[in-house]
Amino acid sequence: MKKKVICGILIVLLVFALSLTAKTIKAWLYDTKNTEQVSFTLGKVQYTLEGSLSDDFVVPGENIVSSPYKLSNLSTITTQLRIKVIIISDSQDGSNLVESISLSENWALENDGYYYYQDDENSIIFPDNNSIVVLESLVLDGNVVNNNYSGKSVGLKLVFEAKQADYVTWEELGNININVG
Repeated sequence: MKKKVICGILIVLLVFALSLTAKTIKAWLYDTKNTEQVSFTLGKVQYTLEGSLSDDFVVPGENIVSSPYKLSNLSTITTQLRIKVIIISDSQDGSNLVESISLSENWALENDGYYYYQDDENSIIFPDNNSIVVLESLVLDGNVVNNNYSGKSVGLKLVFEAKQADYVTWEELGNININVG
């Protein structure tokens, strides 16, 4: 009988020791610590567009931009900006229809077909709520746009892209499709 009691006590102690060991290993594997709350503010890239084209019939040689297109910088962080001007005629590339496109002097055309904004050889735009003039004039070529285009529509698509100045790739800010003709 004493052997049964001693065996029972040893079994209880062994089960207790195994349970304690398992809880210790579990606690060791699942140890966590909490840090203090950290707060930070995210920046925002935001521009608004204003400007207009002539709403009358257009004739070759005429500047069809009645009010220059401007982007207002409402960003809270430094940004970079680029645009692409696409002329479309009958669902095709209509770049041969344009005699001249005049952007403000701070825009430089690169090999990828985009115009990049550069102010004093610096492409970074600071959050100052200023307006940036983009498109000042667009003139159709009278030698190409002749009576064959009478009554037809020519599309102008301005694609604006902006990104924060550091750490990210280009993201499309927005675009506007304007039909002229």
